[in-house]
Amino acid sequence: MNPLFSWWRAVGACLGMVLFCGGCAQDAPEDHDGLREDCGEVPALQTLQLRIDGSDFVDADGRRVLLRGVNAGGRSKYPPFFPFAFQESGYPGQESALPFDAAAEKYVQQVADWGHNVVRLPFSWEAVEPTRGVYDEQYITRLNRFIAAFGAHDIRVILEFHQDVFARTYCGDGFPLWATSDPDRAIPPIEACGDWFKAYLNKNNEVAEEFQRFWTNEDGLQDALMAMWEHMLRATLVHDHLIGVEVMNEPWEGALSTEDWAENYMKPLVERFADLVHEVRSDLVVFFGSAGTDTLTGETVVHRPDREHVAFAPHFYDPVVYVTGTKSRRWDPHRVLKNFFATAQEWNVPILIGETGCRTAIEHCDAYTRATFAAYDVYPMHATAWEYSTTEDDWNNEGYRLTGPDGEESSAIDETVRVYPAALAGTDVTFVYDRKEDRAELAFTASANTWSEIVVPERRYTDGFRLESTGAAHCATYDKASQRLWVRADEDGELRLTLTPR
Repeated sequence: MNPLFSWWRAVGACLGMVLFCGGCAQDAPEDHDGLREDCGEVPALQTLQLRIDGSDFVDADGRRVLLRGVNAGGRSKYPPFFPFAFQESGYPGQESALPFDAAAEKYVQQVADWGHNVVRLPFSWEAVEPTRGVYDEQYITRLNRFIAAFGAHDIRVILEFHQDVFARTYCGDGFPLWATSDPDRAIPPIEACGDWFKAYLNKNNEVAEEFQRFWTNEDGLQDALMAMWEHMLRATLVHDHLIGVEVMNEPWEGALSTEDWAENYMKPLVERFADLVHEVRSDLVVFFGSAGTDTLTGETVVHRPDREHVAFAPHFYDPVVYVTGTKSRRWDPHRVLKNFFATAQEWNVPILIGETGCRTAIEHCDAYTRATFAAYDVYPMHATAWEYSTTEDDWNNEGYRLTGPDGEESSAIDETVRVYPAALAGTDVTFVYDRKEDRAELAFTASANTWSEIVVPERRYTDGFRLESTGAAHCATYDKASQRLWVRADEDGELRLTLTPR
């Protein structure tokens, strides 16, 4: 059984509230609320790369890792193809913005302040290869600098080719204009694209025809995609914190029958991509998503690729909330998520909910976000919220931005700032976090002499926190700069930790 599978069983057991708790060896000084200052130095990881052990991600120290983060971000879907404004972009309205590197650092610092340890980083094929066979090296260089900025804060990156309804000519994004059947077709204004997603509801429209061309490799489109990906993989070789890649966001079968597409087109594409990735860089995880419509039930149509070092990355948007909003407060994330989770368990692969969220301006979006992230803790699932952009304009006026133009936070993003066990040295884990009370409880069978890493955001505990613990002798210390609680067991054995506000 997956060592973390007991997280799901913990719900029925109602294990309490949340998280970890500072190392309270029996001789810990009482005036530090369970923390100690004599634990010794926490060694740095040799690499941020992850390997897969069954359905878990495992780091270089053998710790089981939980990924929490955001998508960076929806504004990357159209020129200048980054989620923040920058002075050199040449894009109207961005002339007075910060220079690129300063703007990127400001953007990344906010992710670090939230305590997130991963970003799903969308890029557009249109930006990489605006002319067939000619790569935009200036864009790729800037993208590399953006990726590097995350690494400077020890934030892992998942790089994904992002497309929606094929290309901008259809109110979407992603595929280059030259890859469409009519490269000269006009690009509609954002104001005309509020219903862009409806193109997926008709299997006989022009978007379906474009996907048919891609799936059948007409004009060598799949070959061109793989060539682009090889170029990107080699261009990003230097990044140790780049942990994975995703071949395509929310692939769609178009005019093909669903089962035919899943077995004979999508699965072979992912396998071809995995072979390419592992030939160029064998340490990367290959993430594969599913059709966007899978979020209706959580019962995916895609097939597990016959390759190793792969992870399932579906998206979750509660269909009731997506259509009617949150005013009724009638959401039930478990109804869908339990099915995604069961599939990942059956396939014995990790699961990342690559996109999740709601329109941040609507009533109760914060409560909904709290409920979904509580659900991700339960199973557990890795998750990256949609989406973090800091520009005045918003792709298709979608309304999912977690911050305003200057990075001002919505109440929804605040709900993603949570206590969570980022890396645990041990097995048989149970974890529950009560966001309302900011109380965390963590229990696991600890492995001796390896540090466990628990994210404890400063904003959740403005007056500090108390730690209580029972079980194996251990030492715990808190690093305010990184917002990490570090716990090291002195012996193998069960360790129970509780964190509460002071």
